[in-house]
Amino acid sequence: RPKGITSSSPSPKLLLSLEVLNIFDMKNTISYTWIDPGNHIWERVPTRLTPRTFNARLRIQF
Repeated sequence: RPKGITSSSPSPKLLLSLEVLNIFDMKNTISYTWIDPGNHIWERVPTRLTPRTFNARLRIQF
């Protein structure tokens, strides 16, 4: 009897998932870094999270 794919073999399972990070595209400032550019006046630079990002994932299980 030849080996290979038979009718009793399970078919692969497919899973597609989509996600949107920062859906409203807001500027999420989580902290500030203070820098001195050399003129002795401290300036703050915001540390921001990611802008709007789309992720897609395809998972195949055999």
